[in-house]
Amino acid sequence: LNFSNKLIGATLGGAVVQDKLFYFVSAESYDATPPLEWGPANAGLSNAAAVTQAQLDQITQIARDVYGVEAGDWNLNPEETDEKLLVKLDWNISDAHRAAYTYQYNKGNQTQGNQSSSTNMRLSSNWYNKTETLNNHAFKLYSDWSDEFSTQISATYMDVATEQKSLGNFGEVAITVPRFGSTTNQTATVTLGSDISRHSNDLKKKTWILAADGEYLLDEHRVTFGYQLKRLDIFNLFLQRTKGQYSFNSIADF
Repeated sequence: LNFSNKLIGATLGGAVVQDKLFYFVSAESYDATPPLEWGPANAGLSNAAAVTQAQLDQITQIARDVYGVEAGDWNLNPEETDEKLLVKLDWNISDAHRAAYTYQYNKGNQTQGNQSSSTNMRLSSNWYNKTETLNNHAFKLYSDWSDEFSTQISATYMDVATEQKSLGNFGEVAITVPRFGSTTNQTATVTLGSDISRHSNDLKKKTWILAADGEYLLDEHRVTFGYQLKRLDIFNLFLQRTKGQYSFNSIADF
């Protein structure tokens, strides 16, 4: 099996203003190429679908010449990537007040839907990339008003987007072919085009949080109180088969 992965990271921190304003930055990048696990018969992979390369070549050619679309390939390495960024600022406003700001970014992608089976060969146009992106901003203000009374005020905004995008931008197509190695009339399937659950698939979540907390020391007692306001906006689009779904009983029908 051929596969590779690469991880690069770096951190940097220090003072912008001595004893007053400090920063910290961390970045990380991960890039991997998982191994191919499925291919046609006699392709030399650990798993084989019961179809031949000749059948796949014929289907690919018909898709291009007749329908003007690219069916894709089985011999395409899936992707797995992850990017992270963290930025922090700490500000000592005075002996009694301190502020902190944190920004977090994370974007990860993984190729999915590339797992075929012994009776179904999924070409790369039927695969999809699942990408999740996070943007998070957080601000906090810490205050000591006296030896007995302290407060913490915070504001947070978080944006999370999940995208599932097919490698092929046309409806799902399933073509029945004679099963390789079968002495009876058994069949297998070659699938191409956008997976039916990826035709209209989009998820976005936005979160706002405002919070205020206080603490008061009263003799041998501690009194705490607080308030939090949270707002959540969700956009969720999920519709199957909006680009169509087609089945053919043979390559000739296709």
